[in-house]
Amino acid sequence: MNNEILKYDDILKLKAKIDQGKTRLSELKGQKDSQMEILKNDLKCESIPVAEKKVKELEVSISNTEIKIDEACDKLREEYPDLFL
Repeated sequence: MNNEILKYDDILKLKAKIDQGKTRLSELKGQKDSQMEILKNDLKCESIPVAEKKVKELEVSISNTEIKIDEACDKLREEYPDLFL
């Protein structure tokens, strides 16, 4: 009988863990849905792959802009060296 109680207690513990897992899964699904809405409405991306592509495009754009800024700064240094002492 003692073994039956332990098994029953183990089952209750497992049931509690399963219930916690279900609750956590539900919370995570809600967070995912919320993040996907932000992605769709604010960033105009329908999916994660589209968003990843957009990120890569923006990274290239930022890199190109940084290069242009560096070139402009170099030109200013050459034309106005007294400003960069």
